[in-house]
Amino acid sequence: MRIVYLLAASYARGGIKICIEHCNRLAALGHDVQILGCHPEPDWIEVHVPWTVMGSRLGSELPQCDIVVFSFYEQAYFTMQAALESGCVPVYFAQGDEVVFGDPAKAEERKDRDSILAAQASVRMPYPLITVSSAAAARIEALGGKDISVIPNGIDRSVFKPHTRENTVPRVFCVGAIRSLFKGIPDIFGALMKLRSEEMEFSLVRASAEPEEEVDLPLKEEFHHNPAQEMLARLYAGADIYVGASSNESFYLTPLEAMACGTPVVCSDLPAVREYAAPDRDFLPFPPGDVPALARQLRRALRYPELRRCLADNGLDAAAKMDWDVIIPRYEELLRTLWQRREAVHENLLRELKNPTVHWQIENRELE
Repeated sequence: MRIVYLLAASYARGGIKICIEHCNRLAALGHDVQILGCHPEPDWIEVHVPWTVMGSRLGSELPQCDIVVFSFYEQAYFTMQAALESGCVPVYFAQGDEVVFGDPAKAEERKDRDSILAAQASVRMPYPLITVSSAAAARIEALGGKDISVIPNGIDRSVFKPHTRENTVPRVFCVGAIRSLFKGIPDIFGALMKLRSEEMEFSLVRASAEPEEEVDLPLKEEFHHNPAQEMLARLYAGADIYVGASSNESFYLTPLEAMACGTPVVCSDLPAVREYAAPDRDFLPFPPGDVPALARQLRRALRYPELRRCLADNGLDAAAKMDWDVIIPRYEELLRTLWQRREAVHENLLRELKNPTVHWQIENRELE
């Protein structure tokens, strides 16, 4: 198949990484894959397919292809029109953008409300949608999405793999920017401060795609800005505990990466983790936002090396089931099925384009 991916960004984010993994692995299977991006090719991950910088023209014109995959709601309207003109099938890879699941009634500014309404309108259009978990699919369906398939994210176990640790003091590793509040980094600091007050020994390591924030941190940390994937894997593997405290994820990738590296995981008990791991077997859970519960689970993990060994062994088994070699054939077969349905997809799209009440929010938002 001829497959085109549209990427509105190239910075280090899990969603961008997954799209690039799709492209690399579909190309390795013999498909003709290329990426059209708003920005230049990234340097933090290897890209094995052609990358063309389109700038603001992204989505408005397409090369000859069978499938075009877009992953940002603002691309929806123009991509849909371009796909109809070129005869390909547009596929919305809806990874759970927080704007899609926002509440327009709680938006403080009109532009934020309009963004949420446009994002939610984009999942109601009659192109096929692919998302990354059953939890995300249920939320999209509640917003009016209909043609939804679930293909979970995978893990590259040739990169994310165990290494020997020789830490004299346990290393606790986390990933995320402090200002990305849903990542819960302040909760992690709060829990670790509680343990430090009990004179527990540990060192804190954090990685983030964002530069180090100019804030007074309650704990000294070893900070890594935007590490390449191989370095990120070494940070996971070198830690005695990985801790994640997100309050909301469609697919919680970082705990899976930690498990693949043989690192015990303490993380918030989200449906996005239970998609691939069992609480109290593969990871130590706590309710999102519950700092005392997070401190209790970290205390257990720090105190009991045997518990960490059990979590690490079970986590490796869980990660093995999510290897890209397992996931990508399912994704490839789904794309073939969608291509075979192209006539029905085009009929539905043409019908909806004649109904301005369905797509006005998307169109007006993009033409501002």
